[in-house]
Amino acid sequence: PYGRPTSGRPPLKIGSFVDAALVGKVLKDVFILPRNLLRENTYVLTVAKDEGGDVLRRKKVEIAWQNDDVVVVNKGLLPDDLLCLTQVPIALENYPVRSVLESKATETVSAAPERRGPPANIRGGAGGFSALLAAIPADKPLPPELKAKLIAAAEKGDRSQMRPVLGELKDWAKANGVELPDFGRR
Repeated sequence: PYGRPTSGRPPLKIGSFVDAALVGKVLKDVFILPRNLLRENTYVLTVAKDEGGDVLRRKKVEIAWQNDDVVVVNKGLLPDDLLCLTQVPIALENYPVRSVLESKATETVSAAPERRGPPANIRGGAGGFSALLAAIPADKPLPPELKAKLIAAAEKGDRSQMRPVLGELKDWAKANGVELPDFGRR
């Protein structure tokens, strides 16, 4: 700031107020998304139609700019893409989901029948665990020790611990005639 100005004006001192015009690049055809929707700095989760209904899909995106709050996506998304706004710790490709447009979410929640659901500590984040627990009929409750393992694995988010617990859950379901949701793996 104390260098010699080329314009013949006095040097700009630190703390001085100025009128300035900044020239920047105008970004066109971009999407501004909340930063928390970007996963592993490379993709976002979308909801796509499949022959069996709505499923999760990963969509690789290119970031033009980002800060702590938002990302500006300039490649990879289309205007009609439906974004998954729910925080899903384990996002399995082609996992079946029930989509609700954000504008209709309040109506849907208030009109939904009351049902026994999973504990609050896994309902919001672990979409897959919520679907699994919700699929278990009230007349065939999960053994408490298996339910505790499932909740602990969901809270930790450690895939190496989740696989054996899911295996136990599938074995229990098979032995008790309980049909669990299909993971959609192909």
